[in-house]
Amino acid sequence: MDAAHSLIFYSGDAAAVWPLFAHRGLLDERNIDVLSYYRYNLIDFLKLRLLYSTVVAVIPYCKRVILEFYANLTASIEDPESAKYRLVYLRGRLFEFTPAVINSLYSTPDVDEGNPPEINEVITVLTGGMVKQFYDHFSAAKLTSFYYLLHKIAMRNWTPSSNSTVITRPQTVILYAIGTGSPFNFGKIVFKTVLQFADGGLKSTKLPFPSLIYGILESQAFIRNITEDLSDQPEILKLTARLLKGNRDLDLPWTATPTPAAEATGVANTGDNTEETVPTPTPLEFTTSTIQLLMTRAEEKIAQAQEDITLYNMILADCRRQLGISD
Repeated sequence: MDAAHSLIFYSGDAAAVWPLFAHRGLLDERNIDVLSYYRYNLIDFLKLRLLYSTVVAVIPYCKRVILEFYANLTASIEDPESAKYRLVYLRGRLFEFTPAVINSLYSTPDVDEGNPPEINEVITVLTGGMVKQFYDHFSAAKLTSFYYLLHKIAMRNWTPSSNSTVITRPQTVILYAIGTGSPFNFGKIVFKTVLQFADGGLKSTKLPFPSLIYGILESQAFIRNITEDLSDQPEILKLTARLLKGNRDLDLPWTATPTPAAEATGVANTGDNTEETVPTPTPLEFTTSTIQLLMTRAEEKIAQAQEDITLYNMILADCRRQLGISD
């Protein structure tokens, strides 16, 4: 492998594109405000939270390190013939950056997505039928209540964007996959998103995944300079009922209530101006289903904890045996 251009930049080309990155903004990953969502619907909060927590961990990062990472990122990371295949140079070392490494850090499955459904079928589901033909993008205001909330999380953690008003094709695909429980490869999505910035690409766009990238570097024993500070925790992402107003398909139980005009006919307004009877759960039904869900999750946690206790007892017993320590 050729000698590095400097301790900071692997090549002269990386040093040349540095001015394109030196003052770039970053798109912070964010945690959800648990309490503000809890007030409205615990069931759907858990549904979103469990999806969210499988791939998101907001890790403090050093901004300068992230900027240097992107400056040294080249398209050759995808070339199997390149000495830097799946590697990024940073401060005298090469760090592995691959879909598999990303999935390993976030405990997400390295799966084959299979054949996704036709795009018009996907947007019909995401909008509750309000949009049936996909062009270049469509308005986020057309998403159903559930997918609108999911989009707020996705644009901060899965498909980063500073534009919350439109839904692009990549966002459409991942929203559908997460919302329907279809298999998707988070590592591949992140890898492709980050690679768009290789060799100074997307010059005017904020840089995504700073927490994720820093977590990957730390997992490979990266140590920042002692004079470099880590970022503060980003502002909490708030999900409230205010986000669910508008002419949309109200597919969450706590928003599917009849409008005054519909009460006289017993028909709920689903946002697409089609007549459909939407049963609203009674408080008792909601409470019962909530308790059942919590019981199921608690039983799963208890079972997992018991398995962990058994495993650690076995490890402890083996260590005692090897050290000759009696119980």
